[in-house]
Amino acid sequence: MKIYPETDHAKLEWDFPFGNETFVVLLDGTEVYRGKQKEFIIDQLDAGKQYPIQIYTENDQGDTSEKLMYSVLTKPAAPVKVEYHSAKDHIRLILEQSRVEGAEQFIIERDGVEVARVPADELFYDDKGLEPGVNYTYTVKTMNASGSSDGGYYLHAMTLPGSAASPPVVEGRSMYGADIVWELIPGAAGYRIYRNEELVGTTTETSIHVSELISAERYTDFAIIPFNEAGEGEALQVPEFETLPSEELTVAAIAQGTNTIKLTWELDSMNEVIVITHKDREIYRGTERSHVWSGLNAEQHYEVEVWTENSAGEKSESKRAAAMTFPYPPSAWSGSGTASNPAGTSVKADEVSSQPEPSDEQPELPAKKISNLLISAKHSIKTRSPGWRNKISFKV
Repeated sequence: MKIYPETDHAKLEWDFPFGNETFVVLLDGTEVYRGKQKEFIIDQLDAGKQYPIQIYTENDQGDTSEKLMYSVLTKPAAPVKVEYHSAKDHIRLILEQSRVEGAEQFIIERDGVEVARVPADELFYDDKGLEPGVNYTYTVKTMNASGSSDGGYYLHAMTLPGSAASPPVVEGRSMYGADIVWELIPGAAGYRIYRNEELVGTTTETSIHVSELISAERYTDFAIIPFNEAGEGEALQVPEFETLPSEELTVAAIAQGTNTIKLTWELDSMNEVIVITHKDREIYRGTERSHVWSGLNAEQHYEVEVWTENSAGEKSESKRAAAMTFPYPPSAWSGSGTASNPAGTSVKADEVSSQPEPSDEQPELPAKKISNLLISAKHSIKTRSPGWRNKISFKV
């Protein structure tokens, strides 16, 4: 007898030289066929299961021949679930939940071509040597000694994006942003930009402008991750970069005396270093918000140049500020003091006019000394009162 098992049935065929006998077929001890035909299909069988079969002949008087013993193993059913994990160059088929009764092996087909047979107790199969970002069609079948399952489990699996040959480049830095550029990654449908594991942007291009940054700030936590429908590929770490220093600087210069000027400035960011120069000579470098410039000359105009720098020494556009130091206050004998204190002038004039006149007993003074004395007295009194000639007389 010949047996042709399938997943849910089996076809039986036999030869017999005589035509008077009746054939009887028993399946697992139960009669399933009685007739003259030399073939029979046993249906409603379970997949992947072993069944005992007996066959014998019988004449019209009920005499029976010896029973012949056979066994039939149905083909296994197709897997009902296959999962997968993608990588950039291989796909792992997860077979743990793909096992079926009576299966001895899995048959793996990729794009219609058989690529592997693995034991039914394997947990997974790695299909290696694939191209990144390519969609593959897999069929997973089962098989045993009777043959393979009629159908299989079909799935589409895409490999992840590939790797970049070089790191990203930071270009076009400004106070509050930067351009990040990278090369095309094979198999990538797009790119996600992360900062400190937080998504800040998505693009299908190979560049992006990141904004809302802080001036003069160092950034080390940007990453570019390519993705496609299979998932995210390997992250590209963006090289550390620093934004430019802020130019939004307001500077003021205010004189505070004859030899000091106070310089003040306003700037929102605290990252920048403030640099102040006078005639190309640096007079201040720091992060404070004011500086008192001392050791200056009285009544002199001073102009300074102010800019900001980041930690790399990159400069902002410079700003200028100017102020004039105070003049010295008027002295007690200066002409400028007369108008503000006429009484003093009068007092000084009285003091000069009240000097005692020289007597006849006094020794004579040298002519040169007398002349100098007169000039000095005349100058002093003249500066204090326009009518000094009418008020004061000298005898020599």
